[in-house]
Amino acid sequence: MKKILRVFTLLIFLVVISGCGLLSPAKVKMLYPIESEDLYFEDDLIKISFVFYKNKIYYEIENKSVSELQINWNNAIFTHSSGKTTSLVCFSPDDVYYYSCYNPFYFSTILPYGKVKAYMIPYDLLDYEYDSYLGGHWSIEGEIYSEYEKGVYDVGIKIPVYVKNLGVTKTYNFIFEIEVM
Repeated sequence: MKKILRVFTLLIFLVVISGCGLLSPAKVKMLYPIESEDLYFEDDLIKISFVFYKNKIYYEIENKSVSELQINWNNAIFTHSSGKTTSLVCFSPDDVYYYSCYNPFYFSTILPYGKVKAYMIPYDLLDYEYDSYLGGHWSIEGEIYSEYEKGVYDVGIKIPVYVKNLGVTKTYNFIFEIEVM
């Protein structure tokens, strides 16, 4: 009887585990401008790191210069694995709740030696909604990648950074490989 109970308990455990929606892990690697599994890049002007989620990208960018840096996010571009491009919309981490986002910003000013932390979301994944409970908000309606479609996907991010003291724009191009296992 104990043996049957153990087998039954193990069977129930396996059924519960398999029904909990365990997702295939995704491994993200920066391919360009440098190869980095930490998703980190640094040069004489900026330090930037990324964390990918299926529908948004957290980033932290630090200004290493004595000049103010400016980013017009309307000019930043996200390239899907299909080759389709769209602009990026940014949200403060305090304004992102699961699939709802509030108060987007389209312009970042990074003071000398300052830092900005936020989420960037491809514009084509967003849908503006209004309801009497939440008011106006952005709803995330799509995904950068799906955990259910195994394979390797390459996506790109292009960020133009205006260096105010020099009056020049330096454009950063990043290519990432997302492997869904």
